[in-house]
Amino acid sequence: MPSMNFPLSSPSGESGIPFPRRPWPRRIPWDTLAVVVASGAFLAFFYRIPPSSTDEGMIAAGAERILRGQVPYRDFFSELGPGSFYLQAVIFHFGGISVSAFRLTAWILGALLSGLIYFLGKKIIRGPAAWVPPFIFATTCYPFVYYVNHHWWGNFFFLLDLVCLAASTLVPNEGGSLLRRILLLGAGLLAALTLLCMQPKGAWAVFIGVAFLILAEQLSKTPTWPSALRAGLGGTFWFLFGVGNAMALMAGYFWSQGAFGAWVYDNFTFLFTNYLPYETWPGVYSWTRFTHVLRWVTQDRSFQSISYLGGFYFYAVVGPAIGFGGAIWQVWRQRVTDHSRSRLLLLFLLAGLGSLISELHEPNVLHLIWASPLILILFVDAGNEAIRRKGRWRNPLVATAALTITLVIVVAALRTVHVGIRNTPVQTRRGTIFLDPKTATIYQKWVDAIEHAVPAGDEAFFFPYDAQFYFLTATHNPTRYDVLIPGFHSAQQFEEAISSLQRQQPSYAFSFGQLPRLSPRAHYPDDSPDFLGPDPMEKSLEVPQSHYRMAESVEGMEVWVLKK
Repeated sequence: MPSMNFPLSSPSGESGIPFPRRPWPRRIPWDTLAVVVASGAFLAFFYRIPPSSTDEGMIAAGAERILRGQVPYRDFFSELGPGSFYLQAVIFHFGGISVSAFRLTAWILGALLSGLIYFLGKKIIRGPAAWVPPFIFATTCYPFVYYVNHHWWGNFFFLLDLVCLAASTLVPNEGGSLLRRILLLGAGLLAALTLLCMQPKGAWAVFIGVAFLILAEQLSKTPTWPSALRAGLGGTFWFLFGVGNAMALMAGYFWSQGAFGAWVYDNFTFLFTNYLPYETWPGVYSWTRFTHVLRWVTQDRSFQSISYLGGFYFYAVVGPAIGFGGAIWQVWRQRVTDHSRSRLLLLFLLAGLGSLISELHEPNVLHLIWASPLILILFVDAGNEAIRRKGRWRNPLVATAALTITLVIVVAALRTVHVGIRNTPVQTRRGTIFLDPKTATIYQKWVDAIEHAVPAGDEAFFFPYDAQFYFLTATHNPTRYDVLIPGFHSAQQFEEAISSLQRQQPSYAFSFGQLPRLSPRAHYPDDSPDFLGPDPMEKSLEVPQSHYRMAESVEGMEVWVLKK
């Protein structure tokens, strides 16, 4: 992580001072490292959370396919970007394909994200309040969605992108600074990596980079439109040069593998033709959703529903309103007196808005939490600045801040207790996972039935939405579709999967379609799932001319056997 441990501004309030020479121990951001270590120590308790998320299963199965020589989109379909697959494939290559290696990914990513949040936050948050955003993130946000997924990978590269953009504001622009060009080039590369992991967030990362580099020049000491525009366009060129090079390399790779058209369709066309129409209703800010959540909590006063309500309203309304409002107010007030701080606030404001918008395609708390890093920084900064003004609201604000920290600690403690209940081991070919006693018995029966029927490395087919079983049972999918969801995938995709299954004829297919499992579609938190009737794949297995017959049902999991 690059060091920015030099003064934020010169005595006049303007950046552009030369980098000071310091002994190497003083160049290390020890406080940031302390946050990483402390976050890692706390998150180690959540290490036992199993890879049972459907998105995790897709990434694990895709990474394993890559290690077997397959190419994303050419050999298997996914709307997820290639970044998460290749990053996990690298980790599996060096750490082995196991539950431990997969959990290690989630653990390291959470600790690094906490460090990045602190590293960026301390550039604008004055005093010890800079420790608060990573504290909230590590104790309540990341443990709530302790998954290996494209959202967290996208956040990781997005925050690194912001580190480069923030550092570029502290480098003199006179004479076309080589260091500034390198930082902007790096920011562009990281924005492209964000795009390759999580498309909406990456698209906003590119837009935000351009918008910031143009607008930030208006906050210089003596701005004029021609000079500001010229400087902004110069920086934008190097930023977009980095974006273009990274995307060109990825496009060239897929072109050479015969997968370019499939990549464009899966990652971009499919999002607008299938994904967004399936996911987006009703939106986060629809009156229907707000009133429904309130009615639900009045009927179900459990800790789960109350914490969902609190998280939903904080991440959707309270945090953004205070954080974004405070940033706008400060940028306007300090645009003349503190140019460096106002530029950083502008950057974080644009990034926070873009991050939130990029996650609104599915209106639930999980996606709002994935938008939280910049919101936490701006929210704490706004409250901290209000307290520092020492007006008549200071004491109520201090009391509110203390109450907020207390609630965070209580929620974190309850979360750890909930995870501690997951203490019953389930043995799989890829290692031991831990579930709560009620779920573990059923899950173990599923795994045992699959592993008894299908040897490691042989083909089996799971549907509609349980890709994690390919990873846990070390089985291979004979089709291109690790998940196959009615209403989400097209009729042509179902036909292709059915044809592949008939052609390859693996000995077993396993259906979870009749179980009340979590639906991938955007729902109210108390809605019934979608999987209540046979889908096109199930219907194809039921017809008389099918190659398969249903042999048994194991705790709701249907076992289909190839007819002899």
